Amino acid sequence: MQAAQTAKSGVQSTTSPLVSVIVPNWNGAHHLPTCLGSLRRQTYPYFEVIVVDNGSTDDSRDLLARDFPEVRVVALATNRGYAGGVNAGFRVARGEILAVLNNDAEADPAWLTEMVAALHRHPEAGMATPKVLLFDRRDTLHTAGDYCGVDGIPDSRGVWQRDEGQFD
Repeated sequence: MQAAQTAKSGVQSTTSPLVSVIVPNWNGAHHLPTCLGSLRRQTYPYFEVIVVDNGSTDDSRDLLARDFPEVRVVALATNRGYAGGVNAGFRVARGEILAVLNNDAEADPAWLTEMVAALHRHPEAGMATPKVLLFDRRDTLHTAGDYCGVDGIPDSRGVWQRDEGQFD
């Protein structure tokens, strides 16, 4: 890696920073092959995948060991909820950039490449969110990014709109 300079956002300005992708999981063995398979197809080469298993009682852990040996697994004894699971992943992450991908999501192959590029184009940004399409209706937006207004109230752009490239 090249020498890094820290921007205001805390993201270092290396050309190819390590990204830690945190995948929270609870009894999601049926979702993991699609999710983790999409991460194997990423065009961005510098990332690690951390699956936080939130006390699953299905065969998630066996599936991960058998089919996805490259994935780091944080096995929690009990379900700590979504935030508790994600935070457990953050604690062991090695990346300069942290990304969260839900276990029932499928990432576009250019997802990490585009997110890292966006953060480098906007070093003043502390976070970036991608456009998310519905899993069963790929022409419909789930969200085109979340934000907080000046009043501190969170909102999402483009919810349930037909995707016509308006947020590309």
